Amino acid sequence: MTEKKKDILMGANGVVMIVTGAFGVLVWPLLILLGFAWTGGPPNFERSVSAPYVIIMSCGLIAAICGLVTGIMIIKNSADQGKMKTTLAVLTAILYLPGIALLYLMYWYSLSFLVLLLGFAPPVLYLLRTHCKNRERKT
Repeated sequence: MTEKKKDILMGANGVVMIVTGAFGVLVWPLLILLGFAWTGGPPNFERSVSAPYVIIMSCGLIAAICGLVTGIMIIKNSADQGKMKTTLAVLTAILYLPGIALLYLMYWYSLSFLVLLLGFAPPVLYLLRTHCKNRERKT
């Protein structure tokens, strides 16, 4: 595979991360608000949204923001920010996992699969590509 083709694949991965991050910034707050709507508001204080639900959905929101920033950094292709891109990609992948698990436990299988495919997979693919690139440089 030529170097240009690898750059095209990396750019496509960055675009997917940008689109997914922008979509996630819109969806995760809605999921947080949905939790508040399901559990009642101020007149019904006998039911309240659980703290773990809010924390997990907030992790998803933070992951979406990190993915958006990482995608922008990949598209800019700045070599001086290599460690920062890697750190943000790892953080993005880790922070999506609790949200995926919670969505699966809430029987929203299709949404959890969508987050797994579009939110978790691009940072992991980016990390695999950079790892392979670094191994090629060493040999």
